Amino acid sequence: HSMGENAAACVAGVMSFEDCIGLVHLRGQLFDTVPAGGMLSVPMAAGDLEPLLGPDLDIASVNAPELCVASGPQAALDALQARLAADGVDCQRIPIDIAAHSRMLDPILRRFGEFVAGLTLRAPQIPLISNRTGVFMTDAQATDPDYWVGHLRGTVRFADGVTTLAQEPDRVYLEVGPGKALSSLVQAHGGVPAQQVLSSLRHPDEQIADDAYFLGVLGRLWATGVTVDWGQIWGEARRQ
Repeated sequence: HSMGENAAACVAGVMSFEDCIGLVHLRGQLFDTVPAGGMLSVPMAAGDLEPLLGPDLDIASVNAPELCVASGPQAALDALQARLAADGVDCQRIPIDIAAHSRMLDPILRRFGEFVAGLTLRAPQIPLISNRTGVFMTDAQATDPDYWVGHLRGTVRFADGVTTLAQEPDRVYLEVGPGKALSSLVQAHGGVPAQQVLSSLRHPDEQIADDAYFLGVLGRLWATGVTVDWGQIWGEARRQ
């Protein structure tokens, strides 16, 4: 999620590939200009966590009904983690020194917005979920530079997005990228059958060849009813 929405918008035709690359590149450059911060994964509902944040922290993402990420200065995160640990709540630091989706990004929003305002933004040709709302992105949102500024700064509502997608029970969920972080969050949702959640690449701890894992995932996708373009897999080799 988060930067993944930029990639999804590119695939959906909202922005060109070149513009999306420029957007992601600028995002990284701007992140390097803000003071170091951090993020803390907290196994609590957003409504329970929010009163504990104080004046310096924000909820960066709501990843599952009972799993949020707090974002902000390291000292404030340390204090929050100590307070929660005293109450028996086991939190986990995310290995990143950026306080993404927090007020610490406020100084870079104007420059980011100026860049987005210079892009050609189009209505999506493929439906995609908005991280900001947790429902399908509208044409007006997709073509509004202010939406993308808010997307950089506001809370990622991943759990709400899964709720929206789960209303169609036959959907198959494929995590594109290494690891199984998002797959695990979807499986924890409760409204999604576990066998319909797959990862395109193996976890680093899995002892299996990458090509064997990939073919296994293709087979599982096929078994769930997904159409596979086998010509891209086998080329001109004759299959029985």
